[in-house]
Amino acid sequence: MMRHWSRIVTLSCLALLPTAVWAEADLGARIALKVDQADPQDVLKTFGQIMSIPVEIDPAIRQPVSIRVEQVTVRTALNAVCESVGCDWRLEGGKLKVTAQPKPAAEPATPPSLEKPIDIKITDANLREVLATVAQILSYDLALDPAIKGKITLSIENQGLRSVLDTICSQAACRWRVIEGSRPVLEVKPK
Repeated sequence: MMRHWSRIVTLSCLALLPTAVWAEADLGARIALKVDQADPQDVLKTFGQIMSIPVEIDPAIRQPVSIRVEQVTVRTALNAVCESVGCDWRLEGGKLKVTAQPKPAAEPATPPSLEKPIDIKITDANLREVLATVAQILSYDLALDPAIKGKITLSIENQGLRSVLDTICSQAACRWRVIEGSRPVLEVKPK
């Protein structure tokens, strides 16, 4: 497979140190880096060439890199490249080692708080459907005892869902609780 070096516009070392001191001093050398949609593998290999050290690059690093910096240290340029493509770098055993950063786990959607105020007005509504709706608003699963049934009438303004559930259960002779887990469960049973 032929690499497209034409996308690397400019990468020049403006200050060179003797190769014997590259192990640490190379990170302070000043360079200019101008690339547009370049292969990150090629850009990172170029850093190894500048520092005259071997490079180990995680093949998972694939996002094209576009960056323009002038008169910055090799350390700063490496940091900028890695920040833009999601990688980490380190000098280890005389090599530049570059690894992909782990993808962050998707944060679960935060369900509405039991204290968040709502308004609710219902007349002769099916109790099971009302409880299912409250569980859905909370993004909770519902564990509803089969004995819970009937109709309910409510008119509540600016009250939290905790208060709504308390009012429902006071009318329907039930008790409720939240069972914590990866997805919380609203459990409703007769008193």
